[in-house]
Amino acid sequence: MALVFKDRVQETTATTGVGTLTLAGAVAGFQSFTSGIGDGNLVDYCIEAVDSNGNPTGDWETGQGTYTVSGTTLSRTTVYGSSNGNAAVNLSAGTKRVFCTLPDNRVSQIGYLDTTQTWTGVNAFSPTARSSGSASWLSFNGPADTGLTASTESIGVVFAGSTRQWATGALATQRSHVLKASTIAFVGTSTVTTAATLAIEAAPIAGTNATITNSYALWVQGGNSLFAAKVGVGASAPTQSLYVDVGATAVDGIYLSGSSNPAFVLRNAGVTKGYWTIATTAGSFFNDSVLNDIVFRAESARILFGSPGGNSSLVVNGMNNIIANVPITTNLAARTSGSPSVLTISTPADTTLTASVESISVNLNCSATRQFSTGALTTQRECVIQAPTYAFVGASTITSAATLAITNAPQASTNATITNAYALWVQAGAVRFDGTKAGFFGVAPVVKPATTGTGATGYTQNTSANTVVAESTFTGNSGSTAYTISDVVLALKQLGFLTA
Repeated sequence: MALVFKDRVQETTATTGVGTLTLAGAVAGFQSFTSGIGDGNLVDYCIEAVDSNGNPTGDWETGQGTYTVSGTTLSRTTVYGSSNGNAAVNLSAGTKRVFCTLPDNRVSQIGYLDTTQTWTGVNAFSPTARSSGSASWLSFNGPADTGLTASTESIGVVFAGSTRQWATGALATQRSHVLKASTIAFVGTSTVTTAATLAIEAAPIAGTNATITNSYALWVQGGNSLFAAKVGVGASAPTQSLYVDVGATAVDGIYLSGSSNPAFVLRNAGVTKGYWTIATTAGSFFNDSVLNDIVFRAESARILFGSPGGNSSLVVNGMNNIIANVPITTNLAARTSGSPSVLTISTPADTTLTASVESISVNLNCSATRQFSTGALTTQRECVIQAPTYAFVGASTITSAATLAITNAPQASTNATITNAYALWVQAGAVRFDGTKAGFFGVAPVVKPATTGTGATGYTQNTSANTVVAESTFTGNSGSTAYTISDVVLALKQLGFLTA
């Protein structure tokens, strides 16, 4: 349905009363409503009663209605004015002329005059569909004003909001101004490279003698903004919710600045725990990611945490290097359900790595020399794994618990042969076991046997002297199989404790 204006559209009618008109055909020299207005379209009409000589009798009415080809009828939906006190005229018998017109209220609404126009009432603009050309259906061409009042803003187009009152009842959505998306089609297969429902070509441009301190193409001065789809900044086809592509320009992609409050917060909706905050105050890099996964990805660039140009506390440098310039301490909040891990490192399934070059998944590089002030140290340990304490709400049993567990030695897969596979390889230096128990080959650890003693200590002597000799046999303290000293020596060689 469109509002249609056409020149020289006029018919007659013999309809009486205040209802829908039935049109009787075009007046000589005019076109009919069927050819001029079209089926189902709106039209601003005028009804004029005439006598047998065609002279006006005094009854008239202007308004808007819908023309229907079937039955050649014209409704009288809205009456603009009439000889009946601006109400619908009760038409008497006789001939009436009905024609397309442009009422005075419509002229003020469209604003054809070269003055500021104020539109009142409900207005609908529905231009006739065109079958050729490339004209816009509504254009506002701002004039090149001169000599405007100094220090006074001059707004080109204003959409002024108002206070609007409803009857009591909830609203799912209320939008003050709406731009509906258009549908673009072609007669044959064609492509639109870039399409937009609303396009802003550029920010305001400074002309002669003008300096613009802050120039914005779009300025949301207050209130929240909602983007329900993907947003691209410098990207014509964003693939993420927010896609920023600065290209080769020497500018920051996203610049966040904060003072006492965090400049950047990532948080799951409705979650009170589990978020990352990055701010400018000391100690304001906080990780409580109990319920969230936050991924910082760096392939060729760096991610820095710290002062620009100064010492960064954490640097993710390219694909391989993470550099920490200050101590990193993670204190996670205690959890009361689930079975989450504190730290998980999942190595990727790399392919086509460089031939004959070792690829280490996790490298704790402690090779740096660290200098202390003069003074003796009782203990200095470079890497420490402290024992956890496990508890239950009620009496429960853990069958096997370990402070550090290695599930197996490296496994040979497709086309791979491993000559020596070790679950643990101490490449140099002494090894110290302070525990009182040791178990190998899946055997539960037992108390270390003494080197001398009786059968109760786990071995049987071949002589009465308190000396262990080659023929002495061991039963593993509580086992039944007897082993000789040569068996033990062989086992120690296989374990790597003795040279083969």
